[in-house]
Amino acid sequence: MLFILLALGVVTLPWWLGAVLRPLARAQGASFERYETVGYTRFRLHGITFRRTGVAFSAGQATLDTPALWLLRRARAHVEISDWALRLAPADAPAPRAQPAASPANVHSLVQHTLQTLRRWLPRLFAENGTIARGGQTWRIARATWADGVLRADGALPTRADVRATFTEKDGSFLATADLPSLAARAELAWTPNALRGAGTWREQPFTVDARFDDASWLPTRAELRAENWDLPAADMKLGPAYERVRGRLLARWADGAFTIDLAAVATPAGEKKAPPFELAAHATGDRRQIVIRTLEARAPFATATLSAPLTFSFDRAVAAGAAVLTVDADLGRQPWIDAVGKFTGNIRVVPSGADSRGEFRWQLDAFRWGKFAAHSGSIRGRWQWPRVRFDEIAVTLDAASRLAAHGVLDWPRRELHDARVDATLASAWAAPLLPDGVAFEKIVAAIEADGPLEKLAHRGELTATKLRANRLRPIELSGQWTGEALALREFSASAHTENATLRLAGSLDANRATVREFTLRRDGRELLHSVTPAEILWRPAWKISGVRLEGAESALATDLDWSAAPSFFVSGQKLPSEWFSDWWAGEIIPSRFETLNVRGSVHDGVLVGETAAEVAAQIDGEGWQGRLGASAAADGVRILQLELAGARGLMAQARGRVPVRVHWPRTPRVELDAQAPLELAASIAPDSPLWEVIRRQTGFAVDGGAIEANLSGSLAEPRGEVRIEARRIARSGDDAEKIPAEITALSATLRGQRDGLRLASLDAQIAGHPVHATGRLPMDDAAWRTLQHAPRDFDWRRVEAQLSVPRVELAALAHTFPALPFTAGTLGAQVQFARGEFTGHAELRDGATRPLPGLGRLLAVEADLALAGRRVDVRTFSAQLGGEPVQLIGTAALGARERPELDLRLQAKNVPLVRRPGLLVRTDLDLQAKTPERGPTRISGRVGLRDALVLADLAAILPGGPRGVAHAPPYFSVNVEPFSRWPLDVRIDGARAVRVRTAVFNGIATPQFQLTGTLGDPRAVGQLAVDEGLVLFPFARFAVQQGTVRLTAADPTQPQLAVNATAKRMGYELRLEAGGTTAAPTLTFSSNPPLESADILLLVTTGQPPKDEMSALTNQQRLTRLGTFLGSGIFQNFGGTEDRLEITSGEQVSEAGRETYRAEYKVTDKLSLTGEYDRYDDYNAGVSYRIYTKEGAKRDERKK
Repeated sequence: MLFILLALGVVTLPWWLGAVLRPLARAQGASFERYETVGYTRFRLHGITFRRTGVAFSAGQATLDTPALWLLRRARAHVEISDWALRLAPADAPAPRAQPAASPANVHSLVQHTLQTLRRWLPRLFAENGTIARGGQTWRIARATWADGVLRADGALPTRADVRATFTEKDGSFLATADLPSLAARAELAWTPNALRGAGTWREQPFTVDARFDDASWLPTRAELRAENWDLPAADMKLGPAYERVRGRLLARWADGAFTIDLAAVATPAGEKKAPPFELAAHATGDRRQIVIRTLEARAPFATATLSAPLTFSFDRAVAAGAAVLTVDADLGRQPWIDAVGKFTGNIRVVPSGADSRGEFRWQLDAFRWGKFAAHSGSIRGRWQWPRVRFDEIAVTLDAASRLAAHGVLDWPRRELHDARVDATLASAWAAPLLPDGVAFEKIVAAIEADGPLEKLAHRGELTATKLRANRLRPIELSGQWTGEALALREFSASAHTENATLRLAGSLDANRATVREFTLRRDGRELLHSVTPAEILWRPAWKISGVRLEGAESALATDLDWSAAPSFFVSGQKLPSEWFSDWWAGEIIPSRFETLNVRGSVHDGVLVGETAAEVAAQIDGEGWQGRLGASAAADGVRILQLELAGARGLMAQARGRVPVRVHWPRTPRVELDAQAPLELAASIAPDSPLWEVIRRQTGFAVDGGAIEANLSGSLAEPRGEVRIEARRIARSGDDAEKIPAEITALSATLRGQRDGLRLASLDAQIAGHPVHATGRLPMDDAAWRTLQHAPRDFDWRRVEAQLSVPRVELAALAHTFPALPFTAGTLGAQVQFARGEFTGHAELRDGATRPLPGLGRLLAVEADLALAGRRVDVRTFSAQLGGEPVQLIGTAALGARERPELDLRLQAKNVPLVRRPGLLVRTDLDLQAKTPERGPTRISGRVGLRDALVLADLAAILPGGPRGVAHAPPYFSVNVEPFSRWPLDVRIDGARAVRVRTAVFNGIATPQFQLTGTLGDPRAVGQLAVDEGLVLFPFARFAVQQGTVRLTAADPTQPQLAVNATAKRMGYELRLEAGGTTAAPTLTFSSNPPLESADILLLVTTGQPPKDEMSALTNQQRLTRLGTFLGSGIFQNFGGTEDRLEITSGEQVSEAGRETYRAEYKVTDKLSLTGEYDRYDDYNAGVSYRIYTKEGAKRDERKK
């Protein structure tokens, strides 16, 4: 009995699997990096890889039942996989051995058999964070489950559209469903051995699919795609407010080797609006040899396309056709789907010619821009007569200095190109927006000629590039010539020149390798290196470099590399000075020379082994130094045999010992630390060592009086010894000094290795003259060292224990040192501890002041008290003054699961200047809250109450301009930083009579009522700005607004809609002005009583010209008087303040003497006014006006004179 129990324990427990699984996996083309047990019934594999022809699979980890338990409870067995990737061979990969063609029925049977096997042996599978890649396409699978014969997956398509799919079998049919929420689409398919049927919706519009197959081919015998009676909102198609609905249909059929396609769509105007026609109708037929466009007509606000008669395109023969013309005219800037502008026009004209047809085509594109790409103009002109298409001219003018021209003849049946030539000139000004940062050139000129079959196209060409720059490379003049066929270059030669050096290469190139037959490096006309033998560089199927043998007068360089099944490499050189490299590199290089260099290595049993020996002579700060290096790498680690740096003053740096580090190939992680292997290291750097100058040049940190001494022994698991670091001063130098200009002085640190881990005994320093003290500890055990060795990403850094003390620091002293510091005054103190992965402590800021905030000014009298508790920050107090008004912030901020910020903050302020810029001043009351719910992103809610918003400039000068985008439409802001861009908004914006407008065309007061929704990345404002009172100003008339609103609707929140009704009196006419449309394209309508033509009204209010049938006309003196009155009232307003206290009205009537009437009113208070007038009876009157208001606030015009 005891024996049976022991046998069961051996079989069922997972302890023995680690040794058995590795050879079994290797035999199947799989491998894994690490094995571990999970309890007593499961095990986990890390770093899994599997490769076979055309397929490569990898997974971060997989958790499985032991084999015995798998058999015992097969129905409940399950596998968990995470961080997986499946890569399928692209279309151009080597094809597998020839196999019989798979018919639909055979594939259906194979899938059916596979699912039956999975249900039997793998009943449950859970996978997360995976990808499937083929060629340049990648499908991301966030989660996938296989249970009860149903496969479910959530992920994203290569187009980044989210997808949720299921796949199962029922009654011999495979059923699949797919939901694409971001595309508002859903589909359901049923697959039987000889048919595929399905239905779905897109934006709630239905479509059906039906395809039938025979037993020999995947080409359907019959197929149909039907989408009829579609009726969807025009807003879904981004057609704008002028249209309400889009109706259409699509019917595509394939039967008996021929197809038909019918497409129709029409957009209907919204309400009674007049909108340009939007119609599309097309009908096409064809087969596998030709396509006939029988009808095509499209009319839209941005494009038209018409076809006069059927147009036939044949793929393999000449066909007779009647005369036909296809004409296209499009304005890309007016279409709503892509951010592009340009005018596109052209036509295709067919002329009958016996048994075949001939024709010509012309296409023109002007002022084109799409993203960063722009072109001044482009044109294609050509003609055809079967079987040849002649491109007489292809001309593209990118800008004044960049252009492209081409011509050629295409023989389509033979797939041949003849007499083809391309000439291109690219200048830096045009190419700059398209180039990566740091890359530039002055000009690129290229000429290419081609002739022959497309599959083996013969070509030749030449290219020159002037002043080519890339990051820190010196300007290079590049030139090259080649002749080739298809993707191969039979012969090429290239030269690169800098101010002092020339490099020349010549050889051949194909898709797998390059052969360099000539290599010459010259400096100031003198040859430095030349190739002795041809060199070959192979990159497919594996990297291999051979035959690199370069020699000079006293210098030599040789290298070989073979990175195939048994990788090896070799590099040797002598007398190689750094000045050769400095001819090409503009960065700082220490003058030096490799006297000897020998590096040799290979990979044995997956471990890199080899030896390195080098001697270097260098000049640092005018002093000569010699360095020697001797090291070896083996399976037991890296041995430093000799590492010395010596000069005239003796040995200034040295290191010897053994470091237990192994480098693996091809497995990952590449670097492995052996925690149990012996560690022996003795190293030191003296204060005057030139290594400190090397560190400064490489890192930008200047170290004065620095010294390091290390003596370590034991092992990484149980390190013993001590490392001491001292420095009198550390500071940034060179170009980076302004980025981090603070100095660290009096640095002293001691790090000790002990049996229980590492301990920072002390760290003392002064930062910008302020003392900082820190201590810490990292406890370690065998398990921790194993994790750090095998899975450093999984190491639990919460083990670290540290304390940091910063006494009160005067921020004014740091302000010039840290330009990025937001505070310029105040005192800051902090005490912070870190233990078990959490911070605790507190920080205090007293009497702080910030730098000026754009558009707001400075925060003054800042008082803050912050408490740290784990991943949570409590804002105990935060108060400040902005524009002399108080601002307060209270609440908490925490970092939740998966680094998710969790906020509960409230910001309150009264009468603060939210916007201060020329022409615009906005003061508001703020009561905003940022709160993170249990699920979902943080939500911004509350109220922005406008107290006083003064607009003095034209809105076009205040609002953002530039290309279309979220930030250039209401509400004119956008936050594009993650995760803030996804935070939803629910903010009310209001303020009774809070907006005052004083511009050249409008004076008035308005009340905003908006609701801010959407997200910070895509905010939307819905509501209205209602005009309480206002005047629309013309030189010879003032229209009083009776009713006026500017609305933003939910249907179109990006286009403010105008609705303004205003009246005026002029020369006895009652005038009315109605404004509608959008702010971008307003429409103005004038009317009058007695009636006048619109043109007469416009002349009357802009020039003072009376209607043509009036008996009297204004004299020039009267016009100047009226214009002076208009301008004078503005001058009085400027002297009198921003409020409209003086109102002058003229020309409302004509007096008996034929003169214009005048009236002036000066508001002493809101109720009391002084008035004067010259009336229609030629009398002058003066008086006092007193207004009386009801309790409801309505005005009554009771006056006392």
